[in-house]
Amino acid sequence: MVEQTRPWVALRYTDTSKTVATGNTWQTAIDISTIARFNRFYGETPIKVFDGNNSFQRYRQVPFNERLLYRNTPSTFVYDEANKTLYLNGTVQYAGTLYIDHIKDSPEISLSTTMLQRTTGPRSAAITSGLTGSSARTICA
Repeated sequence: MVEQTRPWVALRYTDTSKTVATGNTWQTAIDISTIARFNRFYGETPIKVFDGNNSFQRYRQVPFNERLLYRNTPSTFVYDEANKTLYLNGTVQYAGTLYIDHIKDSPEISLSTTMLQRTTGPRSAAITSGLTGSSARTICA
């Protein structure tokens, strides 16, 4: 996987489609299987809860196999990769939107994928979109 070899900034994304309610506990599952092309979390505190006003709380990831140890530790979360669910530890202090910083899988490569090809000379390249010959545009590399 190309996503694992380099820290591609273009594949970083923050999802805001999930919300939490006050009173959520360490046993409340948050399904993230609907986040398209989710690969992994990034950053020291990849999850934030924002109440929509001025308050937010950061969460850092702890190992899933130590879930019981951290169940009452606020500002931590565990991720069940097999079921694509995450759990916020402790009790959520206020309702809000989850800001989930993550790396996406790169899109599938198809025949219509834009490619960068070298042409004559060390400083020129042609960008093609399934086009060849005179249909290709030349740019400076």
